[in-house]
This record gives sequence, C-alpha cells and structure tokens, in this order.
Amino acid sequence: MFSKQAVRLLRTYWATAQLLAEELSCLFDEDVPLAHAAPITLTVQNQQAPLAVKGFTLGDSVISFGGGSGEDLGSLILTAGGLAYRDADGNLQVPAPRTNGNLSPAAGGTGGGFVGKVVSGSGSSYQVDLYENGPGNSATRRVSATQLQIDSAATIPAGTWALVAEVDRAFFIQVPVWLA
Repeated sequence: MFSKQAVRLLRTYWATAQLLAEELSCLFDEDVPLAHAAPITLTVQNQQAPLAVKGFTLGDSVISFGGGSGEDLGSLILTAGGLAYRDADGNLQVPAPRTNGNLSPAAGGTGGGFVGKVVSGSGSSYQVDLYENGPGNSATRRVSATQLQIDSAATIPAGTWALVAEVDRAFFIQVPVWLA
C-alpha cells in the first residue's frame, strides 16, 4: 500500500517516539501518492460501503485509468447525473440513466415497458420471452411474469404478445384483450 515507502518501517529501533512519529508522518504525507501493484479485495462489513471516495466536486476526475506503458486510457468524472467516462481524447461519455434491468429505473422505481411473447403458463403465472429491443429483434431473456386481470381458469395461448412492465424486479404482463 505504501509502495516503496514501506521499507522505512523495516527499521527496528527509533531513539525516541518523536522520530517514529516523524517517520509515520512521512509515510502518510499527502504529497506522497499511495501505490499498490497487487490486486485489492474490498469486503462489505456492517453493510457499509467498503470504499468511500469523498471531497469531490462536479467535473472532478474520480478514477484515472492508465495502460501498461503509462498511456492515459481515460477517467471517471463526477457529473450531476452520476459518474461519466472521459476517454483519452477528452470526449465525455455520459451513460444512460441507471437501470436494474435494461429499461427500468433503478432502486425501487417503476416503468420500463416493453413487449413480450407468452411461452407457457396458466391462470396468472406465465413464462414470457422479452423483446427489449423491439418485436422485430430476437428475444433478450425469459422471465416469470404475472398476468393482471385474468380469470383463474383461463390460459393465455403460447405465442400471444403481451405488454410487459417491471416493478421492483417483478414482471407483470397484460394481454390487451384478456381483461376479466
């Protein structure tokens, strides 16, 4: 963690506590950047974030990336919408809004409608292939979904298109003409 500075602690004797304090002060000096060449593992304890990055303002670089030859590969920048990426050419790449699937808002939000095709099921429980890139493209994933407003004895035939919504990681479908 202290890179080449750690060798300063190999000394086994300091004449006074003051000399040890000065040595430690030099190790933790803000002018000496910390460097670590081995992988770092962060583990969550007590449900607290394992890494806190503080003191930044909008537009600041939070993390810089460099290649093996020392070339600049870009950096993460703090923006009003969250983190964005600035490439080595200085172009700011702003990601789409945070999602917990492909189209739904993160953290307990609602929304993110798309089309799906019923694969199997009965009553209100179905397996549905999602077409998150539109019905003219391939299915992107298969999910378990609940059909809203259907007679418990009814069954939606496989191959029937439905409107799909994701709410808090649960999927709901509504076949437009299948209302009870």
